[in-house]
Amino acid sequence: MMETIETTLIRIPVKNLVISPLNVRKKQGTGIEELAALIASQGLIHNLVVTPQLKKNKQTGKHEVVAGGRRLAALNLLIADGRLPKDHEVDCRVVEHKEALEISLAENSGREHMHPADLVMAYRNLTDAGLSPDEIAPRFGVSPLTVRRYLKLANVSPTLLQLYAEDSMNFDQIAALALTEDHELQERLWHNTPEWQRNGATFRRLITETEINMRTSPLAKFVGVEAYEAAGGLIRRDLFGDEGDGFIQDANLLESLALEKLNQAVEPIKEEGYAWVQVELNSIIPIWLNSGV
Repeated sequence: MMETIETTLIRIPVKNLVISPLNVRKKQGTGIEELAALIASQGLIHNLVVTPQLKKNKQTGKHEVVAGGRRLAALNLLIADGRLPKDHEVDCRVVEHKEALEISLAENSGREHMHPADLVMAYRNLTDAGLSPDEIAPRFGVSPLTVRRYLKLANVSPTLLQLYAEDSMNFDQIAALALTEDHELQERLWHNTPEWQRNGATFRRLITETEINMRTSPLAKFVGVEAYEAAGGLIRRDLFGDEGDGFIQDANLLESLALEKLNQAVEPIKEEGYAWVQVELNSIIPIWLNSGV
């Protein structure tokens, strides 16, 4: 029968906590700022595991953290930033030195990061509860864009999202399919595309083949995205691309706005005495002038 380890839970000031040499995780942890944001918004959900610090076989009054080094670093960051008081106390589980190494090893073994598909559902549940991406982001130490990206994946067909959760689809593939919210189209593209062509570039091309890349299109640059949207034009934005990536969905409206802007631009030229001025849209935008001479 497994022996029960007797432990005690007490409140200890953070300033009296130090990392234990018995902590098996020697490499400095990452994501400390993100963890600090979580603790600031949710509190310390999991207590630290500590053992009394001894020097020359005498207790110093401090405790060594054998499990929870990242949490301690995050707490110290919050105190340094003034987000927690200098005398802030946390719950700590006190164990004997003989159990410390075993507990530290147990906590750091067998860990598995949360799958992004689980985060997708978690963020969607928070938005369903009434929180905006700007409200969710600081609670978890991420940017609002990160939250919006996960929420964009929530618009993917549940069937395909399950494939992603099972690692039968990679992030590049699902991010590309998220360009459209049409579940039927998403599934058709996935099932009808040969396996060797199932990549983000192929899916983006198939979804946007009748649309205009607003980053590379001369017409889009000439008209301006704001003017196009002000006229009621729709844009398919690529949250997973670079900032400003997206596709103009109404090519006819864009061309109409470009001609209108061109005609306005040549009005002063007509007043210079030219018999006629002709404007046309091409891969470049030329202007023909005729003086009538």
